[in-house]
Amino acid sequence: MRAAALRDDYPTRPVRVVIGFGPGAVADLAARAVGARMSAILGQQIVVENRPGAGSSIAAEYVARAPKDGYTLLMATVANTINAAISTLAFDFGKDLAPIALVANVPNVLVVHPPSGCRVCGS
Repeated sequence: MRAAALRDDYPTRPVRVVIGFGPGAVADLAARAVGARMSAILGQQIVVENRPGAGSSIAAEYVARAPKDGYTLLMATVANTINAAISTLAFDFGKDLAPIALVANVPNVLVVHPPSGCRVCGS
């Protein structure tokens, strides 16, 4: 990927951004917004492709197995890092994929029903 991305003529064909969630998901919306801007800057079509399933691991494996030419990118989320930490994947998330840019920072909140109690805060 690095050699392809550093070439002066990159990209010479459409670039795919693969997302592990369905259309309308937060990652999908972010990829489409970023893809539109990338397309305008690069002068090449950016195609957003949804490959939902397995907490985004299907999409991540697909991109990990794609040619390392910079034309197949993954819109990774926290789900990918969690899956890599707790599951045995058919690829090495840390070695087979390389980060390019932070696109968004999305806060997460864990909510429980009050009678279940909170072990962290004691309420």
